[in-house]
Amino acid sequence: MLLLGPNKTVICMFCPGDRETAGGIGRLIGNLADELRDRYPEFDIREIDTRGSGTVLASPLYLAAALMRFLAIRFSSSGCIAHIHMSSHGSAARKFLVFLSCKLLRVPVVLHLHAAVFERFFASLRPAFRALLRWMFRSSDRVVVLGNDALRFVGETLEVPRGRVNVIPNGVRLPQDQGAAPDRLPHIVFLGRLGDRKGVRELIAALATPHIVHRAWRATVAGDGDPAIYQKQARDLGIAERISFPGWLNGRDVSALLGRATILALPSRAEGLPMSVLEGLAHKLAVVTTPVGALPDCLVHAESVLFVRPGDTDHLAAALHALLADDKLRAKIAAGGFASFQRNYAMATLAGRFAFIYRELASGSRLPAGARALPRDEAARS
Repeated sequence: MLLLGPNKTVICMFCPGDRETAGGIGRLIGNLADELRDRYPEFDIREIDTRGSGTVLASPLYLAAALMRFLAIRFSSSGCIAHIHMSSHGSAARKFLVFLSCKLLRVPVVLHLHAAVFERFFASLRPAFRALLRWMFRSSDRVVVLGNDALRFVGETLEVPRGRVNVIPNGVRLPQDQGAAPDRLPHIVFLGRLGDRKGVRELIAALATPHIVHRAWRATVAGDGDPAIYQKQARDLGIAERISFPGWLNGRDVSALLGRATILALPSRAEGLPMSVLEGLAHKLAVVTTPVGALPDCLVHAESVLFVRPGDTDHLAAALHALLADDKLRAKIAAGGFASFQRNYAMATLAGRFAFIYRELASGSRLPAGARALPRDEAARS
């Protein structure tokens, strides 16, 4: 039996795994849930795993357990809101079933789109499946997207009324170890799933270029996936002893690693709004990344980050060399990045915008199709 305080609204956050196994979405949910619990005691935050951390074959069991838990919460609480975090492919299928359950139980829905390649995924579907997803988005009480590209897509392609869409970027909490001293040797860090979409191949190739290989540095390539192909690439290029591959790191280890680092590099070919870049900004690192997804919405080349062309090893190598060779440039980019983090990606502010949405839905408000969009500053004051 659930024991809820008086007048608490239960927020069911449906996520694809737990905090430590669901990648960037898991870290975002952890940051958001903790901030809401600290600042908004009117909400009772429940994190519900719909996928599990093991083989995908077990995901139907996790989904069934998640729906049973949701059913119990719905009928034992005075007020309930579903915050559905979704991506593409299997995540979209699972979250569609969650959404159907919400509609049957008359629970308001915040549909939060994270996918880096959702537009491409949507275009690949058969017309009947596209129609179902379009109905899902149009029938949600609120849709949250990460940036302007996704805003255009859900408006033009999915036909979601503008008044029910909120652009809220991902965010992180301020690190607790702001006084940590970086390594004496310049330390380049990559965080993310190991794969060609994240630009790991280009990063290792860039580190082996002549004007970088002769400088002093070390690198850590951390994340889940199979590192073997990239370890072999590093060996073939003669830089294997300078790069470590620790695998997936939990939140505490990520924070410790970034506290010792100098540069964060994420040369992705496609992204939504990667948490690793935001974590790098929050830790006052100089960030090298690509202008994909929502990254160009608030970050400015040569002021808060260095942007490089996706898939361009030479351009990436030139940016890394510039930061390694010029301490003043590195300090400028790091300071500008941290200032951008404080303005745009601090979870203390972003949690307030979600609290504003929850309060409206808890009061029974569902904006009509022509309603005014919620301004950023108005939401931040909530």
